[in-house]
Amino acid sequence: MKKTQIFYFTGSGNSLVVAEETAKRIRNTELIEISSALEKEHLKTNANTIGFVFPCHGLTIPIPVKRFLQQLSMKKALYIFAVCTRGGSAFIGFDTISKILKKKHKHLNASFIIDMPNNDPKVKDYNEVTYKDIELFHKNMHQKLDLLESVIAAKEEYEDNIEGERISKNKAVNKLLEWLVPFALHNAAPKVSRYFYAGDDCIGCSTCEKICPSHKISLKDSKPVWDNKKDCYMCYACLNYCPIETIQINSKFYMKSYTKDHGRYHHPEITAQDMMDR
Repeated sequence: MKKTQIFYFTGSGNSLVVAEETAKRIRNTELIEISSALEKEHLKTNANTIGFVFPCHGLTIPIPVKRFLQQLSMKKALYIFAVCTRGGSAFIGFDTISKILKKKHKHLNASFIIDMPNNDPKVKDYNEVTYKDIELFHKNMHQKLDLLESVIAAKEEYEDNIEGERISKNKAVNKLLEWLVPFALHNAAPKVSRYFYAGDDCIGCSTCEKICPSHKISLKDSKPVWDNKKDCYMCYACLNYCPIETIQINSKFYMKSYTKDHGRYHHPEITAQDMMDR
């Protein structure tokens, strides 16, 4: 058994890049993808040091990450750290992790925030990412990973700054939304229906079917169908890795979706095949 195990979840490839770069800095480390691990009947680790790498979803941790943490047996863990990649929003998910770990008589020793390109093209102010942007993000990523490496090597306690863009400028409204959005993500979002759809120009390549981490998508008459009986992890992998950008978010469902007007983002170093092989 590896001395260190890093469990990761990714939808755009950002968190996979961070997980891989983190593993390079910590000796004797094994990378494990969370959505695939969730398919196992018993989840257990004997690693002494455990890390979790994931994107910010709705201000908090992604659906599969929460489920994985709740199910994972980690009795031999002596040091636990978490790394959140985000597009700039505030993040309140470390408290959620701490509460789950407390029930297991464990403690989140270190938490890190790493800003990466935004992969949410449904929002009005979405900006397409350039290679210069990515270079800057990578520079900042490596600086944060230098810190992470030293903290973990010394087994220190560390809490990163979680501040970022807020949903509302009104404090009272913002406080309500910061409870409501994570609640909706983990309770309503998995069962959502007709959130995504494919345009008439879909070529039936099956990329979305193969890349979906919850196996919610299947092809019928060479067109993707989202199975309402299976949970959606809201990772947007199907949206961002569609080779012709035909998958959209339903404007009627989301009030106003700008995916038709915007481009897409996935990390340029992570291909669709890399995502399928995770």
